[in-house]
Amino acid sequence: MEDTYHILIPTDYSETADHALDVGITIAKRSNAQVQIQHIEGIPPDWVDMVEKEEGTMFTMIKEQLADTKTELADRVTLAQDQGVSTESFLQYNKNYRAILDHADDNKTDLIIMGAHGRSGIKSLLIGSYTVRVLHHTKTPVLVTKKTDLPNDLEKMVFVSDFSLENVDLLLKAFMTAQELKMTLSLLYINTPTTFKESHEIMSRIDRYLERIPGGKVAQVDVVNAYRFEPGLFKYCEQNKIDIVSMPIYKRTSSWEAFGGTIQDLIKDTDIPVLGIPED
Repeated sequence: MEDTYHILIPTDYSETADHALDVGITIAKRSNAQVQIQHIEGIPPDWVDMVEKEEGTMFTMIKEQLADTKTELADRVTLAQDQGVSTESFLQYNKNYRAILDHADDNKTDLIIMGAHGRSGIKSLLIGSYTVRVLHHTKTPVLVTKKTDLPNDLEKMVFVSDFSLENVDLLLKAFMTAQELKMTLSLLYINTPTTFKESHEIMSRIDRYLERIPGGKVAQVDVVNAYRFEPGLFKYCEQNKIDIVSMPIYKRTSSWEAFGGTIQDLIKDTDIPVLGIPED
């Protein structure tokens, strides 16, 4: 019996977070995955002791806030369950982005899906800056989405990398995610003036990566020459109808410089969902 695939979707109830939930539901339906919806509320867990001796207005206000957030969370669980998706909810209090990381570690999460931006004001922290922090501390692949229509029903994924040999196992993580999402996977190297390499060196690197996955499982391998990384990538995605861009989440500055771009820059500049693959 195969293990259940677990998808964690943090939410601040914004439109962007709801879109991430829609993406998660779509993925869960095709992979028979379980969705875990997590909300972090800015109320101390011992709020009753803190305010019950205060004026009734504060007690009533926090009680109503808590009731509202529980209703919002329950509504999203119902939305997923009504589409036949196994769903659980998790409400946590007065935590930061590490609550997302801890949940992923403790609950055998296979994929985190987050919106690129959240609500304005305080609640924007969950999806905005939280997304950046989760990306750079996660052990779990993270799919970051924006509020746009799903392109082509998520059929094609491309893994773009500098294919450095110390990170050769990252392709296996991307491949396994593509398999779970029922998507084809292609490999792409973008050759820019600042990251230029001879064709034989590029293909030698890519061949080392291909040794990590079963033969014939990669749809295509491409090398694109471009003056700058991001325009080259965007043009490739448009021409090849790419639905998800997968790339390593490099933690070392030298790797970012060699690659020619950062994952947060890519997320900022494209509406295509971006899957970050963490280093070991």
